[in-house]
Amino acid sequence: MLQLLRRVMPMSQVIIMERLELPVLVEVVRAVTQLTLRLYEEVVDGVPNRRGRISGRAALDAEAVAVIGTQASRKFPVPLSLSPVPAIQGDTLGRPGRDFLMLDEMLFDLADRDSLGKEWSDHAVWEFRVSPDGRLHSPFNRMVETAVAKTVGPWHRLRGGHLCPLRVMVPLKAWPLARFSLLVNTHPDFGLIGTIEPTETLPSDVPFVPRESVFPSLKLIGPATVAPNGIAVVEVMVVDGEGAVITDAASEVLLEAVAGILPRTRAVITGGAGTFKVMALCLEAGEAVRVKAGLGLFTGLADISIPVA
Repeated sequence: MLQLLRRVMPMSQVIIMERLELPVLVEVVRAVTQLTLRLYEEVVDGVPNRRGRISGRAALDAEAVAVIGTQASRKFPVPLSLSPVPAIQGDTLGRPGRDFLMLDEMLFDLADRDSLGKEWSDHAVWEFRVSPDGRLHSPFNRMVETAVAKTVGPWHRLRGGHLCPLRVMVPLKAWPLARFSLLVNTHPDFGLIGTIEPTETLPSDVPFVPRESVFPSLKLIGPATVAPNGIAVVEVMVVDGEGAVITDAASEVLLEAVAGILPRTRAVITGGAGTFKVMALCLEAGEAVRVKAGLGLFTGLADISIPVA
């Protein structure tokens, strides 16, 4: 059997990209189970310095009391009044000599993550989207939206007319929040504040963050051949971007048979590895058994083809 490196996957990354088209100051605060996103607009001579922005709201809209599971909620600075919003001095936000208004705030609490149901999955990207008027939308797992069509996130955001200041990359759903990587989009004139320290800043022309840098992948190892109508035992491992087995990975791998029969469509992973069986039922010599494997809603992370001989 092939010997692979084994190690615990590193802690999370905080990646900054300066390509947010909305001219706002972004604040991200991460606690043990909570993640808070706040957006601020600058005030110049007493006037919000952004075209088309209206500060304050006449009443709570339906989404103002939206709840993700039982724990995530929206907070507005002035939810029930048209009264002027007091400016926040930039000194308190690390921007001395400038004044700001808080546009919106979103709290995402994972203390009761089980209440999120199947949307809380391995290999997930939770997006915090914002409308052009600065209104934050409830975070959701983008993989739910893109899994069927197999399209990339930017296409869906463009279609919906939304921007995305924050993405939370969830490698494995059982891990704590501290191990999730964050991708923060900021405006070059305002930047980022809060409790997180960037580990990397990517140029604005980089279209995507390399998946292998923030997500685990899968490796499948099986026999060289399988007999007609025989059974092959395949080892499946959760690996990092360098191919080392992640020893503290515990999950379920989703299996899909392209050719052959799977007695079970899930492989239980403990200590970073597990096994499954596939049958070459009704396959003849010269054909091949083929199985695809994935995590959460992301299918096809790995596949294996075993010749029938």
